[in-house]
Amino acid sequence: MPIWPPPTATSSIWTYPETQPSSSTLPKQLAISSKNVPGIILIGQLTGWGNNFAFMRYSNQWRTHRRMFHQYFQSCAVPAYYPVQMKATLGLLQQLLKSPDVFASHICHHAGSIIMKTIYGYDVDPNGDHFVELADQALEGIRVIGNVGSVLVDYFPVLKYFPRWMPGAKFISIARAWRKDVEEMIQEPFEYTTESLANSFAPSSLVSENLTKIGAPENRDSETHLDVVKYTAAVAFSGADSTVLVVLSAILAFLFYPEVQAKAQAELDAVVGHGIRLPNFDDRSRLPYIDAIVWEALRWNPVAPLGIAHRSVKEDVYRGCYIPEGTTIIGNGWSVTSPMDDLRQASDLMRDVGPCFMMKRTIQILWCSIPTDSFLKMGKKFNLNPQPYLVSEDVSCIGHHLDCRRIYGINVIVLQGGGF
Repeated sequence: MPIWPPPTATSSIWTYPETQPSSSTLPKQLAISSKNVPGIILIGQLTGWGNNFAFMRYSNQWRTHRRMFHQYFQSCAVPAYYPVQMKATLGLLQQLLKSPDVFASHICHHAGSIIMKTIYGYDVDPNGDHFVELADQALEGIRVIGNVGSVLVDYFPVLKYFPRWMPGAKFISIARAWRKDVEEMIQEPFEYTTESLANSFAPSSLVSENLTKIGAPENRDSETHLDVVKYTAAVAFSGADSTVLVVLSAILAFLFYPEVQAKAQAELDAVVGHGIRLPNFDDRSRLPYIDAIVWEALRWNPVAPLGIAHRSVKEDVYRGCYIPEGTTIIGNGWSVTSPMDDLRQASDLMRDVGPCFMMKRTIQILWCSIPTDSFLKMGKKFNLNPQPYLVSEDVSCIGHHLDCRRIYGINVIVLQGGGF
């Protein structure tokens, strides 16, 4: 059974028991638990991420933050950012040609530049930028202890009151250092846009538009609204980090499976010509194989194999498994999109690097010819498309529309530049 022994006398942890819950049952189960996020003491309270709505409990405050973010990153709003994305991607290509050995740093800088421009109206320094470096430092805490239960203080909150000199309390000093980085990441770019707006030269951005709506500080609840804008804006940095990791996964796949890269480059040359022009977002509908690579990179090596934890607000039974009230529920995203019993039926699907990139050899990408719930086909249909688990109404990654377009933009530019 997937219910683990309780770490305390009153709680237990549960993960989804099957490798492929249907897209109808997964949202239903999470709808029961999504109103209550378990106490994430270290990352939420001690490191300063508590005002990130991804770690908030369901409340009016959570709804206000999410509504503002959704307004700027829903599907119909994303095309307005295409010019910013293309400018940043062309800059990335120049940096890759100049110094390809540090490509990971260039990709990280590219993702940060898009966020800084769309959220704060700030143009980053292509040779290294303080705000981008600040965001990277602040995100280190999420990378290290982002999963619920990774530290005891999440289950024994009293530990947060321990003095720093006490044995086992080193996490308090580490959390304080991370908190300083998080607070600077939230405050400094916000102050830049605030000052730019006061001097009447702030470009259009999420922060500048909402500060204009708020108006004068003497307006009612203006301080509350300022905090909403400030903390909602900072959420976007989390998406930049995940974008970088997905792009690096795609590059890793290109290196392990050069035939995939060759086929993608051939498709790109057929659409835009070899050396004729650079691809853009209007070409995406004519590049189904490259589009499929974006989704396959998400499935092959997911950035967050385990989803954000939720807590059941009442007892429930899920496919014969009893879930007590107060259970911490964690979705296993990797298991959902990697049913190994099916994958082992294909030849040469396992290498030292892990599960095979499913564009290998005889496995055909049929993205345009079969329903999206059947992403790949080899004798029978495999339900491996990660899209339903990203865009479900109840559990969606709210920034996935922008993230997937960023990943697409980087992939086509890298391929156009000769690949790896």
